[in-house]
Amino acid sequence: MSKLVLQLGEIDRDLDKIGITQLAEQHAQNIVSSGKYDLMRVYVEMKRYEAYLQTLIKQMQDATIQKALEQGQREFELDRAKLTVTRRRKFDYSGDPYWSELTEEMDRMKDLKKDREGMLKQIVGDFTEMVDEETGELIRIPAPTVETSESIRIQL
Repeated sequence: MSKLVLQLGEIDRDLDKIGITQLAEQHAQNIVSSGKYDLMRVYVEMKRYEAYLQTLIKQMQDATIQKALEQGQREFELDRAKLTVTRRRKFDYSGDPYWSELTEEMDRMKDLKKDREGMLKQIVGDFTEMVDEETGELIRIPAPTVETSESIRIQL
């Protein structure tokens, strides 16, 4: 399986992100259409690499930022990649009573929406009818549409 994934340094440095994505798509098509591989095993191994690479990148990010700052480089290019060290600010608005009130109201509305979605999921058939408690009117509530697709979940 070692030849399924290009090793570090093997991706053409002249490719931009779109080119890299296209290369990966073509590579995936070749793997699938070749019929040589156990695709479930390949998928699991690639998910392992994904977790591995995400961790490597996260661990190296701080050291890379520190190195760039030590060299006085906040913006630079390397192998057609543009790197920019940015400064991020995070605001805490919780000291403002009106902001806190709005946040509480939004949380309340999210809970109401979630409850409504739960009720709508319980509708059997195309619709249900309910009495509007304010007007006494009989209202027709359509069942939500459902889109089903296949997915795969992997637990490493």
